[in-house]
Amino acid sequence: MELSEEQTIFQIILHSGNSRAESYKAIKEAREGNFTLARKHWRNPEKNLIEHIKYIEKYWKIQKKSHLLRHFLWYMEKTTL
Repeated sequence: MELSEEQTIFQIILHSGNSRAESYKAIKEAREGNFTLARKHWRNPEKNLIEHIKYIEKYWKIQKKSHLLRHFLWYMEKTTL
C-alpha cells in the first residue's frame, strides 16, 4: 500500500520522536546505574532511525514523482497553447 505524502511525513515525525524519547530513557537509566535497561532503550532508537530513514526515502520518491509531474504539466501547457 502506497502512503500519501502527508502519511509519509507523519511517519518521519513519529519515528524521530520515538528515537528521541528512547534516547532520553537510556540516558536516565544509565545515570541511575541500570545499564541493562539503558542498553534496551539504546537499541530502540536504532530501530526507529532505520524506520525513519525508510520513510525519508519514500518521501523523496514522492517528491521526485511530484517534481517530474509538475515539469511534465508545465511542458504540456507550454507546448499545447
